[in-house]
Amino acid sequence: IHAHTPVPFTADLVAVKNLKEKKPFILTYHNDISKDNGLGELISTVYNSIFGRLLLNHSDIIIATTKGYAICSRQLRKYLHKVVVVPNGVDINKFHPNLDRERIREKQGIDKDAKVVLFVGRLDTYKGCKHLLSAFAIVARKIKNAYLILVGRGPLEPVLRKIVTKLGIKSRVFFAGYVKDEELPYYYASCDVFVLPSISEHEGFGVVQLEAMACGRPVVATNIPGVSEVDPRELATIHVPPKDERALAEAILTILKNEELAIKMGINGRKLVEEKYPWGKVVRKILKLYKKYIDIQDDNDGS
Repeated sequence: IHAHTPVPFTADLVAVKNLKEKKPFILTYHNDISKDNGLGELISTVYNSIFGRLLLNHSDIIIATTKGYAICSRQLRKYLHKVVVVPNGVDINKFHPNLDRERIREKQGIDKDAKVVLFVGRLDTYKGCKHLLSAFAIVARKIKNAYLILVGRGPLEPVLRKIVTKLGIKSRVFFAGYVKDEELPYYYASCDVFVLPSISEHEGFGVVQLEAMACGRPVVATNIPGVSEVDPRELATIHVPPKDERALAEAILTILKNEELAIKMGINGRKLVEEKYPWGKVVRKILKLYKKYIDIQDDNDGS
């Protein structure tokens, strides 16, 4: 059995059912369950101490997407003896550098010579979008034809729209909302730099940065565990401290003002995902784990 968490109670129900069946149980652990507000913090604490503990205790092996996140995770670091690192992957045929750069720019009314900063993800507190908006306000003052596109929806959207108005950058920020899967690669193609400004352990990896790299785009990301391990040598990424709006702005400006650097980082990013993160390579690692436990079960059965 292979389950994923956090998926609300699905993996937990499977684990409970498997207490009787005792089949080999592999768990992919994407990130901790944690909330910042009072009620949410109480619920997550109760879950982690009961169901979360049961789930981790009864997993034969736990897949973490990065070693750094496993070590820093408040829940997972107690089970490192069970952890095997298998990263997330990206479809390098769907996301690639040879896509129409102007398709989304024309749709949004953005000039072909403008500088575009892109965010893709849920509009929620842990994603750090408030800090991105403040950083972009700095960028917008220094580059007159810079624009920010936010792809995604979430509970923070009304707050973000108010911040945009307050900062005086309403004409420079586009809320693209939900984007269909087939359209998403063209948003990456439209940008000059992709930003992942996440601020908490709720972000365990950041698949979107793989998608941006696969499209040949330079990335700015925070140096939180998990996210920063995707490109530890910063071949295609500039890492900045979470919530540091000045550092975030400076990193974005560094890329937007240096076309040669941006091109080099884009090439490096594509090469990196081709070497480490294509789905085919990731799937083969998981299949090896399946085979290992099937062979163990066969030996135990005497077959």
